[in-house]
Amino acid sequence: MSGFLDSTLFSAVVDTAIRGTFILLAALAGTALMRRTSAAARHLVWLAALTALLLLPIARGFVPEWRVLPSVPVVFSAPAAEPVTSPAVSLDVAAIVGDAGAVAARPSNAATEAPAPFRMPMDWKTLALLAWAAGVAVLTLRLVYGLARVAWIERRATELTDDGWVRLTDGLARRLGLGRIVRLLREPGATVPMTWGIFRPVILLPREADGWDDERRRVVLAHELAHVRRWDALTQWIAHLALAVYWFNPLVWVAVRKLREEREHACDDAVLEIGTRPAEYADHLLNIVRSLGSSHGTATAALAMARRSQFEGRLLAILDNAVRRNGVSRAAGLATAAAALACLVPLAAMRPADRAALAPASVAATESPDGPTRQETTTKTTAETTVRIAGKMDERLRGEAPLADALAGLAAKRDTLSAEQAALSARLAGLDARASTLRDAAGSAPTRRELMEAAAAGDPGLYAEIIRAALDIEDSSERRLVLARVLEQGDVSPENLVAIFAATRTMGSDSERRIVITHVLEHRQYPRTAALPAVLAESLHGFTSATEQRIVLTSILERRRLDTPSLVSLFRVVAGMDSDTERRLVLVAAAERQPVEGAAREAYLAAARTIESDSEQALALSALVARPSAGPGRPPPAPAAARAPVPPAARAPVPPAARPVREARRGDQVWNSSNEYIADHDGRRRVVRIRSHNVIVGENPWDVRGLRTGGTLFVEEQMDGQRRRVEASCDGAGDPVWRYAVDGQVRPFDTAARRWMESVIRNPS
Repeated sequence: MSGFLDSTLFSAVVDTAIRGTFILLAALAGTALMRRTSAAARHLVWLAALTALLLLPIARGFVPEWRVLPSVPVVFSAPAAEPVTSPAVSLDVAAIVGDAGAVAARPSNAATEAPAPFRMPMDWKTLALLAWAAGVAVLTLRLVYGLARVAWIERRATELTDDGWVRLTDGLARRLGLGRIVRLLREPGATVPMTWGIFRPVILLPREADGWDDERRRVVLAHELAHVRRWDALTQWIAHLALAVYWFNPLVWVAVRKLREEREHACDDAVLEIGTRPAEYADHLLNIVRSLGSSHGTATAALAMARRSQFEGRLLAILDNAVRRNGVSRAAGLATAAAALACLVPLAAMRPADRAALAPASVAATESPDGPTRQETTTKTTAETTVRIAGKMDERLRGEAPLADALAGLAAKRDTLSAEQAALSARLAGLDARASTLRDAAGSAPTRRELMEAAAAGDPGLYAEIIRAALDIEDSSERRLVLARVLEQGDVSPENLVAIFAATRTMGSDSERRIVITHVLEHRQYPRTAALPAVLAESLHGFTSATEQRIVLTSILERRRLDTPSLVSLFRVVAGMDSDTERRLVLVAAAERQPVEGAAREAYLAAARTIESDSEQALALSALVARPSAGPGRPPPAPAAARAPVPPAARAPVPPAARPVREARRGDQVWNSSNEYIADHDGRRRVVRIRSHNVIVGENPWDVRGLRTGGTLFVEEQMDGQRRRVEASCDGAGDPVWRYAVDGQVRPFDTAARRWMESVIRNPS
């Protein structure tokens, strides 16, 4: 049985490799004819070829058979002049099992028996199969080492939250049309920019990245984001799997190398397409190659930006103005897939023809005037030979009666096993039918797309069911998209908002959980009460990233004043954080924004005692001491009626810089509005909400010049899973207070944020 399996597996591997060679040769010829097309198009051809190579053994089990090749050579009878009369022919019985048998003829001597041929304990097919398995194991271990190396780097790395890097990444992602969230990491031992991750992409920057100028930051991030947009991490996995299985085929090595080269050229083209000058990009790439090291064993699991072996070809392609740099259209992608399928299906369908179908035709009889016809001579010779063969077979079988009995017993045992196998197959078929019936009765879980379409229908009665169905989605980003689509609807009840809090408890990604919680807190239907829902407190305990935890906690403190039980619950979450800096930031924010008294003060001090750094602990305690307290040691403030009035002359004048804009200047207008706009742009949903009260604008609403006393402005845009928001208010004590946030993370309200706000007001739909 072992030899049979070895032979079968060896034959399958060799047969698939031979068939796949035709696919690779077709890809090689096709890309040679596509020298003036874009690198993205050539990359797609090599990707289709390697994918078809992996699907070839699977497709053989599904496509109909097409028998074209003979299993044995066809031998046509030659004209025989004389009948065979030599008796020196003996027969060996190869196998007699049931109705299957084979007879081997060999010349021998009538007096002596030929010795049995020498057989090696291991034939060449087994050795070849072992060599193939060893190659597969080596390449698989190489890939596993790369994955372990990347995981080790990711554990050691710290997330890059600098506003400059984050704003630059967001802007480039929008220009490249990237809808996924990308994490920026920095690790002290990294020497070259790289990216990895299929569904959770990560960009790793080297330790020298902080010293780069803005232009180099832009080109490096654009190159790595182009890898993420093109799903190059997935195509690299396909290439490594094909190389591991067909490592003995030189064309596979050529295909993988070509795929890697065209991938880098395509990403370089994407950087140039967003407006980078070729000479400047080539100069930055040259400096990166000169100053940075290698990827240190992560090449199999990560995409490194700089490889010295590819640098010369990339530099020439960047500086060549005749090179086409466009991407691949949907029509070109479908055409490439159709071409790969046209090669795959015939190669998978071909089978060798049956021996019976290739039996030689009867030789036509030709008459001779001087003797018997050729047909008669052939018939006579065949009859004599048949008589001799039958006699020899009877003779040998009588001498080997025990062997015949043993073979007969094997045949009976085979029949018994066949009957048992038939009964087992019938039982399995019954079980499959029962399982199919149960699946049909239970129904399959709805997909993420189906849930998002149901939420977009705007039926409030379905929101609770959609939120419960989202709990079955394991992928955090997929669950976040469903919950975000529900939150985009304006008629979500407070009970459903609390249910969304509960749905975040089992999310595996802290960033995805933080985005959902922030969206709920910003929803207009969320109750503005002082209580903190218990399910929200439980979800906050589940964070593993202290940074994400701090962003959510400070967001809660900025939006409302909490009651004492809610503050106690929040400070308990702070005590469980694993970063002294993040603990201190949350405690200081709480002390600065609202009074901390009684049980909340005790919980504050307990959380501060968990800070191991003396300096961080001192800052947290100083913020609490600086806050006025109404405890037993301090007299309560006098009531308003008992306070002595302050004469107008004794009041200090308000400096001009602190006076709010109370009256409109000449030509200004007061803008009051409340609108919501929903539009689709090429299948991408865009939701804009604008609310203004006592906002002073110029001739156009987007020319915002200030706010009157009590004025407020709210501008929000949701698109591609990202939410941006600007809020402004003026309470009469000074200039308007501006607040800008992206996905719940507060960022500076600078010139870029103001331009974004003006563009949204100018073109809301």
